[in-house]
Amino acid sequence: MHRPTVGILALGLLALGALLSFLTSGAESQAWAAGLLRVGIAAAALWLALPELKRLPRWILISAAVLLLVLARWPRQFFVAVIVVVAFALLRPRVKTNRRDP
Repeated sequence: MHRPTVGILALGLLALGALLSFLTSGAESQAWAAGLLRVGIAAAALWLALPELKRLPRWILISAAVLLLVLARWPRQFFVAVIVVVAFALLRPRVKTNRRDP
């Protein structure tokens, strides 16, 4: 991901959500404003965390995405998904290093 693009999208979403929130009064437009603000806040958090995310192993990012999808679709199964991800993390194959090489 390109960090400046994520930042510009976050600012745009936050500005559009704030503008929609202040200028309109209907229930549907307030729902859109709330959604835009929430996604904008999430994008801003992603923008802040992006340099650190590039250093993480790919399996952690995939696991986090799977957990978020499970939480969104089946909230009651979230704890089962966490246990499965932790089990995969503990049981994954490790690279053995030979420290006694002369």
